[in-house]
Amino acid sequence: MSEYVRYVIELKDAICKLFSEALGLDSNYLQQMQCMEARKLVGHYYPACPQPNMAMGTPKHSDPYFLTILSQNNIDGLQVLHQNHWIDVPPAEGALTAIIGDMLQLIANDSLKSAEHRVLARRNGPRLSTACFFYPNSRNKDRAYGPIKDLLSDNDPALYRETTHVEYLKCFKANGNCGLDTLPLFRK
Repeated sequence: MSEYVRYVIELKDAICKLFSEALGLDSNYLQQMQCMEARKLVGHYYPACPQPNMAMGTPKHSDPYFLTILSQNNIDGLQVLHQNHWIDVPPAEGALTAIIGDMLQLIANDSLKSAEHRVLARRNGPRLSTACFFYPNSRNKDRAYGPIKDLLSDNDPALYRETTHVEYLKCFKANGNCGLDTLPLFRK
């Protein structure tokens, strides 16, 4: 497990560099923000469902973190919402899925979008997945994060107010965790 986590952290670092460059920033910008230094590894188990049309694996939601890296077994069920249509994300042998979280959308001022996703119940199974969520470490738990100032201009003002990750999580949990959009509550 520790070796897996080490590789996932290396992948997160590479993704952070790519996202920084995609935003027009120095490649180390997001790493220097220290907004993804802590991690939580969570295993999900979805048993086979004899009546999948009568059940939902996980309702529609976006992740309240900065980034999620997901490993899934060979059972499908993961879907992302794209232009009001649910798109299957089929598992691929040895592949990992990177999911942008709400906090990354907030600091990118909508230049990067968090992914609304869900997991459908399936007749075959069990479906297993491991999610590694990245967020600020305890030293930065009270740090306010807002839209990156280098991305703002008169034509592109800040769309969100600053918040700490702790405050965002509290609001996310108060909204029932899944199914209700939390990010719009932080819009200016």
